[in-house]
Amino acid sequence: MRSQIERYFFTLVHTMAITRQKKEQILSELIDSFKNAKSVVFSHYKGTSVKDIGELRNKLRSEQVEFKVAKKTLIQRAAKEAGMEEIPAGSMDGPIGLAIAMGDEIAPARIIHDFGKDHETVAITGAWFESKMMNAADAKTLATLPTREQLLGQLVGLMMSPVAGFHGVLNNVLTGFVRVCSELEKKGGAVPVEAVSTPAPAAEAAAETPSEEAPKSE
Repeated sequence: MRSQIERYFFTLVHTMAITRQKKEQILSELIDSFKNAKSVVFSHYKGTSVKDIGELRNKLRSEQVEFKVAKKTLIQRAAKEAGMEEIPAGSMDGPIGLAIAMGDEIAPARIIHDFGKDHETVAITGAWFESKMMNAADAKTLATLPTREQLLGQLVGLMMSPVAGFHGVLNNVLTGFVRVCSELEKKGGAVPVEAVSTPAPAAEAAAETPSEEAPKSE
């Protein structure tokens, strides 16, 4: 009987030690992730199937976004030790999944928002963005912002528009000049260069013939 009790307490203590060690490992990983994150989006996932969670993870992973699940106490501790603001209570209501962006800051909000359109059990509850905590309503606006590639495309378009405009104006001027010259030539308005530079034959003869002298009076 005594040996059974001893084995029970040994197993219990050993399990508690492993659990504590596991918690410390999760906490350390969360702290590192928070320190390196460009943004963090908090979301509900309760009631979502394992298959759907796997699909969501794959979508997030393709955009360099980590999806982590942890106890709220560990999340709060990790956020504090990483130097983040205190997470609002509304963002931590119920089981919480963390979408941690390592690349595009907007990607977590956009992916979770789009995923939630077909999966009602997944919804954004808050976010940490640009070193500030955001509530659910403000966090959802991130999903509507343009991506980095879209912003770069718009910037290139703005930079190229003055060049394209100048090219168009210059092309129109040259085209108009050529058209005017063509119309003058058709109507005989253009004067040959030889007619301007070569004197007329009559004028040359008049210039070479000396005038007769007037008769002298007696």
